[in-house]
Amino acid sequence: MPFLSPAFSAPLRWLCCLALAGLLSPAQGQSPPAEEEEVDRRTELMHARAYAHAMERQMVLLMEKFPAMKTEIEKTQGLWTQSPLAQGKRALEEEMLREGGEAMKAELEKIDRSFDDPVKTVQEITGEAELRLFLQRVEDRAGGDIKIPAIRGQLLSYCPKYRNQPEMEMLEGYHTPVTTRHGWVKVTLSWPMSWKPTAARNPAMFQKHVHVYGHGHLHGNVQVIPLPQGQTVEEAFNACTIESEKRYFKSLGLDLMHFEEMHRETFNQTDGRHTLRYKIATAEGPMGTAPLRAAVIEFKTFYEGQMIILFFNCPGPANSPMAKERLEKYAPMFQQVANSMKLNSGDMVRVRRDPR
Repeated sequence: MPFLSPAFSAPLRWLCCLALAGLLSPAQGQSPPAEEEEVDRRTELMHARAYAHAMERQMVLLMEKFPAMKTEIEKTQGLWTQSPLAQGKRALEEEMLREGGEAMKAELEKIDRSFDDPVKTVQEITGEAELRLFLQRVEDRAGGDIKIPAIRGQLLSYCPKYRNQPEMEMLEGYHTPVTTRHGWVKVTLSWPMSWKPTAARNPAMFQKHVHVYGHGHLHGNVQVIPLPQGQTVEEAFNACTIESEKRYFKSLGLDLMHFEEMHRETFNQTDGRHTLRYKIATAEGPMGTAPLRAAVIEFKTFYEGQMIILFFNCPGPANSPMAKERLEKYAPMFQQVANSMKLNSGDMVRVRRDPR
């Protein structure tokens, strides 16, 4: 199936023109409504590649129009070219051409030619002051400030460095804070920009993100469960056992079959409140009646009468180590998300590790 059918060509050009003009600016970090239809991934990828190409083409045209500004334009071109978004665009093009061959090459060239007129007229830049504002916007986009989340997410997800070392995406600053409330508890987590916020099927999950901008096999979820009346966070923390975990996974429709590690840590709130957390390194089990197994990495935080659960899961074929291996590859990034957690107004800072 081609990446883009001819029927999408006109909407694609219109989307990129609006985006370059700054007219499409959905709020970042917000989850889409539950009824939002899943966008075809191939169309998303074509939009992302076309957006980046149109911006690159516009800089070439502006250099022809403003030869005295060549040095400044080249500086901005260099910043964009070295950015992970531009690297992702190039990797995406390589994959398209590798999979689509000469037919895809002809299709991309046709689409690229169609951008010349729209790019010239979308943003009429008549002076050096306007040009500098445009160049600043390009530099902002190189830093992740692209207002269309699907474009930003797909370009980042194709960056080779982030595919090989997923944790580098957050380390280099390409993450978005998401804040939600559950009762009186406010939870803020920073998620990689290549992960898509989406509505969870389970209403108990009040943050859910999926990697590779919503089309991947890794899921991140947040759940808040009130502790039993009168139970302290220390008691709840110490009550966590393999048996209690089996009951919890059963409530999610999973039978816990393999349990590798429980790892306890003590945290201190900057405002003096005490929080405890532990991690299950991996757990596996069949997903419902389907012939699948799920690998899970989980973090639990006990805080002021609540248990906040952050877990990442990856379904994979039965009897296949693929899901577990993928989770292990992404584990450093999961730890980054967990470390970014803010509850109400306080940040969690580790003060010691419990040796038990």
